[in-house]
Amino acid sequence: MFNAEPNKDANGDIIHDNVISVLFDVHEGSFLAGALSVQVNENADLLFGTDDYDFASVDDGGRTIGFIGGTQSPGITVFSYGFVEGIDYVATELGVNYDYYSDYSAGFGDPAAGSTIANTMFNNGANVVYSVAGVVGDGVASKAAEINRLAIQVDADKDNDQPGNILTSVLKNTDVPVYDLSKDYIDGNLDDADRTLFYSLGSGATGITDLSVIEGFITEAGQAKWEEILAYIEGLSDDIADGSITVTDAQRGGELNESSLQSVTMK
Repeated sequence: MFNAEPNKDANGDIIHDNVISVLFDVHEGSFLAGALSVQVNENADLLFGTDDYDFASVDDGGRTIGFIGGTQSPGITVFSYGFVEGIDYVATELGVNYDYYSDYSAGFGDPAAGSTIANTMFNNGANVVYSVAGVVGDGVASKAAEINRLAIQVDADKDNDQPGNILTSVLKNTDVPVYDLSKDYIDGNLDDADRTLFYSLGSGATGITDLSVIEGFITEAGQAKWEEILAYIEGLSDDIADGSITVTDAQRGGELNESSLQSVTMK
């Protein structure tokens, strides 16, 4: 069972021994996406130039980032919590303040709804909108391309769907647990495996894309800053992996404490 943990009773005890739940620590990948969003937003004109993009100025409402979820449930808020914590982490380091718009009414099947909601967020100054809502995200990405801003996709590497307008995708690489479980089965170890498996950044099953697509749109003048940002994000990944940074995990019952956000206002 992927992306859910229905095989426990009210006391948290396993119901069926022949069911294994696989969950991805997407809050960690989302944290990186949030951190990347702020770094890019603060340096957008240098990184991308102004000929092919139309970013809202950070000095005039552009310190705004959006999140669109298909529904308000732990399986979706796990992405949002990590994302806003990544935004807050970098904004606090840089000494700037961000507005965070979130919408959980999009559902999962209507790209036009994604386009409409994203357009409202872009009009409110967002330069980046992250969607976790199935094909709704296609509408978000299309709107970002239409108005020359940035979207973030989810689950698979979708960076090439709108090249230059998808900043990154937060990944769930199902091939990693499928390989592990298949190997355990072949080796006769499946009965000994935990009935709930969590896959973190270090496993390679989640994280963000290698950013090679968006890198193709970085200006020559922005190359040095881009390399600096890549190194910074890699450092954050290491800090999450070794526990130096802890990200709220709604899948394990974590709740976002909004008062802990030092540099983000939730809208």
